[in-house]
Amino acid sequence: MNLRVSSGRLFDKTIQSDQVESVVVNENFVRAMGWDNPINQTFEYDSIKRNVIGVVKNFNYTDFL
Repeated sequence: MNLRVSSGRLFDKTIQSDQVESVVVNENFVRAMGWDNPINQTFEYDSIKRNVIGVVKNFNYTDFL
């Protein structure tokens, strides 16, 4: 998908928590949450506590048509 990291990092297969509770979010998500520094922020989704490890620049994954 050619994602560009703006802060933090992407997933690492060798880190157990990356496979279970870590997330990479986009800049719009960070803005919506009101975070100045999103790395290591946590939120709950689907009854699971999630930890932000990285932020990617906003992107589109479908055509606009």
